[in-house]
Amino acid sequence: MDTRQSDRLLFIESPPLWKGFHYTNCYSKRFLAETLFRSLGLISLLASLYIFNEVLYKGASNDYLFPAIMILLGAIICFIGGEYDYVVYGPTARPIKIFSNGILLPPLYIQHLKKDKGLIYKSSIISYKIIRTEYYSIPDSDNIETVWRNGPVRIEMLLTNGKVKRTSIKPPTVIMAIAKILKEDWGIPVVDEGEGTGTVERVVDGKVFDTRRI
Repeated sequence: MDTRQSDRLLFIESPPLWKGFHYTNCYSKRFLAETLFRSLGLISLLASLYIFNEVLYKGASNDYLFPAIMILLGAIICFIGGEYDYVVYGPTARPIKIFSNGILLPPLYIQHLKKDKGLIYKSSIISYKIIRTEYYSIPDSDNIETVWRNGPVRIEMLLTNGKVKRTSIKPPTVIMAIAKILKEDWGIPVVDEGEGTGTVERVVDGKVFDTRRI
């Protein structure tokens, strides 16, 4: 089998059209947030270790122990914040890719080291379910946003090994594009309690100017 043909790219999620200051769900801002959290955590950890060393081995006053403990707690909070941002918000800001032999969700940690980056093979997907939410919005500019009601924002895939793989929260248009490939091209059964992308509203300065179903 020609592997170059079997794993050709079928779909890649497009980046948002508008990347204004208030739109935080883009990779550059998420990467910056994670880097700041981790850097601040590392600096705080080193500072606390320095103070502990001065108190325990160089005779500095015990009065410095409390500040050192507080700085150490701050370092732990920063590390937790950085990892939480990476795991929860990082995948929402990175694209989902679909190849002819499987779907690639944004990899985490050790998945980066794998040859297939954690690719979910088409043959391992039994069925999938579309998860909807009552409210999802994307800013189009500083005062205009698109709002989806009962729109699809996530896909859950049941695998042959009994595990369930979930996409991160994505725009309804992206979810439906992925669902179309899974259903029409791959013939995988779908569970969907809604229809299309739901009700779409055009909101300008907080007021709804247009409502339609897609």
